[in-house]
Amino acid sequence: MPWDNITRKLVFLLKPTIRLDIPDACEGKPTTFRNNTCPSSTDIANDIKYSWNFGDGTTSTQEDPSHTFPLTNSSYPISLTATNSCGTDTKQFTIPIKKTPVASYSAVGYDFKAQDTLGVCLSNGGVLSLDATTSIDASRYQWSITPNTYKFVQNTNSGSPVLKIQFTRTGDYTITLTALNDCGTSKPFVCQHRVVDLPALSIVPQPDTCQTFRYRLVSPNLNATYMFNGQPLAPGADVEAPESTTPYIVRESLLISAVHG
Repeated sequence: MPWDNITRKLVFLLKPTIRLDIPDACEGKPTTFRNNTCPSSTDIANDIKYSWNFGDGTTSTQEDPSHTFPLTNSSYPISLTATNSCGTDTKQFTIPIKKTPVASYSAVGYDFKAQDTLGVCLSNGGVLSLDATTSIDASRYQWSITPNTYKFVQNTNSGSPVLKIQFTRTGDYTITLTALNDCGTSKPFVCQHRVVDLPALSIVPQPDTCQTFRYRLVSPNLNATYMFNGQPLAPGADVEAPESTTPYIVRESLLISAVHG
């Protein structure tokens, strides 16, 4: 007596378990969500249905949707619900909206605006310290300097957040900073810096004497200021110096100010 063989394939379904790669979201740009929910869409007899809520009044039923968030908020609450005949799973998370960076920098020791011209004294080493961490939403930086008569010092380079540059010639320099992050590149932030030499200062020494004398500056620099033993001394004036066992000190100073342009 013949026997009939009957074959049946049994498929065991699983309740969905949501697994997501949460992406970075950039303002004004589409954000694609990678859905790794188990069981996956390639599994046999997968009957999962998806429901996304992007927190801005919009929804989607796609497995891997792409969505552009409005610029109203800095973050949005997201929820995903996965449902099949075995059950439901829901995951909620908040996604921050990153912005394209805004570049800016400060020159250490100076107070200036975007297009100011600053004096940097070459005779004093000609080193300028620039801090790009004043930029907004930046994670990387790129410096450009012209002309090429300078060098990076103190282990800094064209990508350093705080830059140290030493100039080798006087003249006008254009320094451009670009800020970057995963959402894009900023508009260039451009400043002008003028490198100048510090004028030479000299004081004619007074010979030692054992009696009271009157001290007068010889060939003073009219742009400089002078102090005699801590008291102001005007060019062309003289001052009486009584006998003293302590040397008198004459100090000459010249202030190089920032030039705003």
